[in-house]
Amino acid sequence: MSTRRIAYAAVLAALYVVIGQFVRIPAATIFSIGLAAEAVVDIVVIVLAVPLLRPLVREAAPA
Repeated sequence: MSTRRIAYAAVLAALYVVIGQFVRIPAATIFSIGLAAEAVVDIVVIVLAVPLLRPLVREAAPA
């Protein structure tokens, strides 16, 4: 694994932690609301991670 990939993985992990610090999901009395809130947080992280990881995909793809 190259240094660049390690750096991107570290940035992605840090991003997930930072979002987790600001977005607190309370224990919901209705189970599906808690699952939906967690899914929304995961989707936001994925949307923010795509621009970070796109250069890695282009780098790894054969020409």
